[in-house]
Amino acid sequence: MRQPVASPPTEIAFHRDLDYKMSFDDAELLKEFVVESQEHLSDVENQLLTLESQGDAMDVALVNAVFRAVHSIKGAAGFMGLETLQSLAHREEEVLVLLGF
Repeated sequence: MRQPVASPPTEIAFHRDLDYKMSFDDAELLKEFVVESQEHLSDVENQLLTLESQGDAMDVALVNAVFRAVHSIKGAAGFMGLETLQSLAHREEEVLVLLGF
C-alpha cells in the first residue's frame, strides 16, 4: 500500500546558522530571486565572453550591462538578507572595477 505523501512544509530554514524561518511567501520570493539570478548570471557569462573577444575595442554598453546584472544580484541578495551572496556580488563588482569595467 502506498504511503501518504506528506504536505510540503510551510516554513523552510533560511540559513542553518541563523535562528530565522522563512514564511511560505518568503520562500516564493526566494525562488523568484534564484531564477532571476540564474538568468542574470547566464547573461553575464555570455556578455563576458563577448567582451573578451572584443579585445581593446570593448562595447561600453555591454560592460555596463555586466556591472548592472551583478549589482542587481547584490541588491536583491541584500534585500533578502543573504549576506554571503551579497558580499560575493560586491566582490564581483570590485573585480570588475579592477579589470577596468
